[in-house]
Amino acid sequence: MDTLREADVRALLGLVSESNAQRSLRDFRQGLLPGLRRLVPCEFASYNEVEPERAFVLMDPPDHLDAFEDAGALLARTSATHPLIARYARTRDGRAYKLSDLVTREQLHRLPVYEQIYRRLGVEHQIAITLPSQPTVVIGLALSRDRRSDFGERDRTLLNLARPALVQAYRNVAAYARLQATLRALSRGLADRGEGVVTLGREGAIEFASPAARRLLETRFPDWQGRGARLPQPLADALERARAASRAAGAAAGALPLVVPAGDGSLVVRLVPARAADEPDALLLEARAEPLAVEQVRALGLTRRQAEVLRLVALGSSTEQVARALGISPATVRKHLEHVYERLGVGSRTAAVATAWAGAEVAGGELDE
Repeated sequence: MDTLREADVRALLGLVSESNAQRSLRDFRQGLLPGLRRLVPCEFASYNEVEPERAFVLMDPPDHLDAFEDAGALLARTSATHPLIARYARTRDGRAYKLSDLVTREQLHRLPVYEQIYRRLGVEHQIAITLPSQPTVVIGLALSRDRRSDFGERDRTLLNLARPALVQAYRNVAAYARLQATLRALSRGLADRGEGVVTLGREGAIEFASPAARRLLETRFPDWQGRGARLPQPLADALERARAASRAAGAAAGALPLVVPAGDGSLVVRLVPARAADEPDALLLEARAEPLAVEQVRALGLTRRQAEVLRLVALGSSTEQVARALGISPATVRKHLEHVYERLGVGSRTAAVATAWAGAEVAGGELDE
């Protein structure tokens, strides 16, 4: 790996800090691009959500889009010929790759995506990473240059270092967006939505519980019966354990979903921690028969066995518990996890779990506000 300069580290830390400070997906998408350009110099950076029939594109500087009447529609039509998009759609490997890793200059010039988009923009070199998404969606962060020089290995290293933090920041801001959508839905009646919200005051006291949340708590925890001013004890205990583990790991509390056995299924709980002293913590509650499916985890580009291992880890199982559940040795579990880390481009169990939940629950284009 190329030695990183002090300026590289400062740019990397600045990008991570800026991405974690955003409160909406719109701000995250727009605020991310200048930081990426400071991290890896380029003519422009773009945020792209690509599906078979449509695409959403943001660029920095934004005036590059002025040359196109509908850049999103054009990208959607030509995405199948884009080497990086096609590779990710096939492998779900979101680490940094360059156009020159996949095609020669001559091959690039013969592609419809070059003729219809990149030739008009003057793009000859590109490097991109992706954020986890549902199988039909590609969420790409692309950096583009003109004829002067291709991207180097330092650029690739910096993007790969930044990617796990950006995945987590994207997932966190999506959780805030879900909370805002839920709160807006409260005014229209949340009874039929199937998802509830609870806000917590000092020392865990319930300040507010939506009708859907109250029903979930009452039906999943019969002993609670909605009479107390606090969470049901099993949920409160699980939440405190999760917070303690997050503090010990140096991570933000509530970074990962919490799966609590309740009744005849599970309750998936997301803690959305307050960002200011006058804001309450909030919990998003959703009842699920199967909180995380193997096929959802496999969509990240893992083998079935790797997905089975990561799924159990994401649901809170220890290495020994995973080994017993799958009938393999703890050493084999650890070896599978090593391959998972490599495949996802992460360096820890916590980051792999965050990526599993992100890929399963955050689909591009669903949370536009």
